[in-house]
Amino acid sequence: MKILIYSYAFLPSLGGIEIVSATLAEQLVTLGHSVTVVTESAHTQKDNFTYRVVRQPTAMQRIALVRSHDVVHANGASMALFFYAKLLGKPFLWTHGGYQLCCVDGLGWVDGHAAPLTPWASVVFHYKQSGLKFAVVQAFKLFLRRFAGQLANANVAITEWVAMRQPLPNQVVIYNPFPLAQFFNISRTEQKSYDFIYVGRLVSEKGVPDVIEAFAAIKKLPSHAHCKLALVGDGNWRLRLETLALELKVENDITFFGKKSGKDLHHIIAQASIAVVPSVWEEPMGGVALELMAAGKNIIVTRNGGLYECAGKAALVYDNGNSNQLASCMLQLLEDPNLRQKQLQALAIQLQQFDPTLLTAQYVTLYQKILGK
Repeated sequence: MKILIYSYAFLPSLGGIEIVSATLAEQLVTLGHSVTVVTESAHTQKDNFTYRVVRQPTAMQRIALVRSHDVVHANGASMALFFYAKLLGKPFLWTHGGYQLCCVDGLGWVDGHAAPLTPWASVVFHYKQSGLKFAVVQAFKLFLRRFAGQLANANVAITEWVAMRQPLPNQVVIYNPFPLAQFFNISRTEQKSYDFIYVGRLVSEKGVPDVIEAFAAIKKLPSHAHCKLALVGDGNWRLRLETLALELKVENDITFFGKKSGKDLHHIIAQASIAVVPSVWEEPMGGVALELMAAGKNIIVTRNGGLYECAGKAALVYDNGNSNQLASCMLQLLEDPNLRQKQLQALAIQLQQFDPTLLTAQYVTLYQKILGK
């Protein structure tokens, strides 16, 4: 098959959609298919992939690309190729990695607070927040996306949780394929310098304050006064988090590493024992959780959203935003070696369903179905 993947953002830009699109394209080529990725991300250097990448194409180029491929696959919220596909009679598959068909903001999270995750409530909310003109424009875009979702030949939700939040016709669940192999190779024997680790953006919806508050509570126990926490990542809440650490008098026991990748990231992960993947909003999936699990880490995740669905029995779980429950989970893993071992045994089983080749094969089956093959 000749598959055209649209990914608004793409490598060398780094983020979830970029990594997933690249992994899917690479795996499809490995399975014997021809792939072209269309993106709005610019890149000054020559691309060196096993598939073709077309950056910022003109309208005429988009028409030619859609015409020359068997299937058009949009990964993410964009409708950039939807009307081209419909005009030229090409099957259109849409992967939904968030809540863009549920609400105006696509997140259910605005200005550091939860926002409605149903269409009309979201429009009313944004009308009150930003005025009539903004609400009308965004409502039009939202209902256009919902209309397109109704006409897509297939809709893919990246978790059962996302499927529950935005029920659509012709919808199946296929987990995002992540390149987990590099994390399987992280050392399991390196000396541990950190009892806990968080990896991710330092932004309001991620719930990092809960991690710091729970960590501070554990530090008050004499038996765990020596504990250390590594925070890897950056974002607009970093200063607030550093201030919170000072207020709770744990600043000397928390290391803010900033954004790390590649070998630097792997080295830090290897030095940590227990991973905490918090969220105060409904995380659609859990790519970072899977990576940390692949690295052999005991893990704690939040209940609502896709994190718990991904981690399953390999994780302890707590209610989103509840730092007391989080502290209890952290303490359990610190003090119970049998629980830690049980988690690691479950982890190996849980990760089997996230093999990127198997997930890509599910996409191939879906492509064939909508092509009538």
